[in-house]
Amino acid sequence: MTEQHSSTAPSVAAFGPPSFTLSLDCEGKWGVADSTAPWMNWITRQALDEAYDFIFSTLARHEVRATFAFTSLFAAPEDLARDKLRQIESSELMAHGWYRDVVTRSQADKQDGWRGHHYLVRAQQDGHEIGWHGFTHHLLAPHVGEAIANFEFDQAAQLSALQGIRYASAVYPRNAVGHVDKLDRLGIRYYRRSAMAPGSGSVLGSLRRIASECDVTGSMGLDTRTEVSEGRVGLPPGNFLYWPLGLRGMIPSFVTSRRWQSMLERSSRNGSDVHMWFHPHNLITAPAMRRTFDNVICAVGQLQRHGRLQSRTMLDIGKRYDRE
Repeated sequence: MTEQHSSTAPSVAAFGPPSFTLSLDCEGKWGVADSTAPWMNWITRQALDEAYDFIFSTLARHEVRATFAFTSLFAAPEDLARDKLRQIESSELMAHGWYRDVVTRSQADKQDGWRGHHYLVRAQQDGHEIGWHGFTHHLLAPHVGEAIANFEFDQAAQLSALQGIRYASAVYPRNAVGHVDKLDRLGIRYYRRSAMAPGSGSVLGSLRRIASECDVTGSMGLDTRTEVSEGRVGLPPGNFLYWPLGLRGMIPSFVTSRRWQSMLERSSRNGSDVHMWFHPHNLITAPAMRRTFDNVICAVGQLQRHGRLQSRTMLDIGKRYDRE
């Protein structure tokens, strides 16, 4: 991996009116192939259909565009995905835990929850941006070896060529940003920076997230920095739409809705930008998120109709930093 020399770019606000960006990590069961959580079994074709239909219809109703970042094999037509899985199964990659998991678990599920090509088609038809979210959703952090990283990027490039997909932006699997120099193989110029901070997985980190979620002013934990390096742009990491699963459900949905409405109002006043992200399957494991999502997108639509905010994709935002 080549060394990256980063610089902090000016605020997005310097390039135009305030905006709302939604990026979705579209992965189905590929993103949780190594999980033992019982809710993984809730992610079925039927449940995914309902979740994606809700997202598409909500966005269309309020004329909001989004970046749907797909894991390559989740978005591939069935025949291409089957061929790629067979190649993995017959290769030395099966000695690697992640690849063994995606092959064996997808077979055990009879591909239920592992296929999402029709969501890609719907996103294209509705005029949304198609972004990239890994080939098999393998981690692409800096510590991941060159052989694995090369496999993920090269296989994704081959598959995108077969499907006629031209990517411009990327969302890294599990937000672990690394091997940025390899994005060129997919023609990608923009990517979502990692929101992970030291200690984010600790008890203290969890408490900080809860405290941030309870801040209805929406002023805590915002990161608006953008990194420009060697022709690639690391966009601000955005804010995760709170996932009220289990004990997290103790925070009422109206608190989360109020926090987002505060962020949107502040953005429309001071010219800043707001970026939301989550996984569509989060709406399956925590149905209360649907109400929150609907409330936020409704608020975005209202602000947009009054000319106070504009819906922009990751590509739209990235272009404002393009110096060429």
